[in-house]
Amino acid sequence: MIWDSGSEWLVVESHFCNTCAGYGYDYSSADTFTIKPNSEGERNYGSASTEGFEAYETVCIKKLDSACIEEYHMFVVTAQEGLPSAIDGIAGLSTGQFDGVDHSESKTIVEAWANAGVLSNPQFAFALNDFKEETLVSSLDLGFFDEAKMSNPDDLVLFTSIPGDYWWTTTVEGVRFGDNTADAYSVTRQLGITDSGSSCLVVPPDYYSWLLDYIEDYTVSGFTERDEGSYYVDCGEKIKLSSIWILYGGHWLEVRQ
Repeated sequence: MIWDSGSEWLVVESHFCNTCAGYGYDYSSADTFTIKPNSEGERNYGSASTEGFEAYETVCIKKLDSACIEEYHMFVVTAQEGLPSAIDGIAGLSTGQFDGVDHSESKTIVEAWANAGVLSNPQFAFALNDFKEETLVSSLDLGFFDEAKMSNPDDLVLFTSIPGDYWWTTTVEGVRFGDNTADAYSVTRQLGITDSGSSCLVVPPDYYSWLLDYIEDYTVSGFTERDEGSYYVDCGEKIKLSSIWILYGGHWLEVRQ
């Protein structure tokens, strides 16, 4: 399951999906499962597209006894392209704010669990493993923040998301390379989103070439184009790169080399 802060719906692959590579949900014998009439449609993502229908079902947190919500509004996949075999669905974790649109029937799963008393708070937190430390395991906390998993709880900062926005959106107003703030560049105020469903750093077209030129200057072999508009730097090159710092929501965030 992908926990995706860039989308809204709980999307689950069906056992009857012929193009799904994972283990789909077999709802044929579930007496709590109800299909919403005339709800066929699509749910599309950056690297995947799905077709299916809307339904209602009881959704539980397996590790918590009786931690369930009944008749949760979800999307069932009958055909898909782009989801690998290890993924059986997507749990949307967007802000739950949708200006001008009635989404009262399709609250995000964390919000719905909190409203039902399953979670103490409508909060979630990711603890991301350093790939160099094989003994560490990435994890997701629901309903609270586990300070024991933070490198330093005193460094915790608050980003205020733009009110009424679908995504976790805030401003990007500067960039620098290395630790020296005197070498910082201000940029025209941009809006940036935090998306747990993506591993890429996405930049506006106006600054794209400039950033690529910097990377090329500080590596031996430069960057490699993976597909149109997408580039990567070989891991053997990164030692020559300084960290990239981004002024995000009024705070300098380090993207480590």
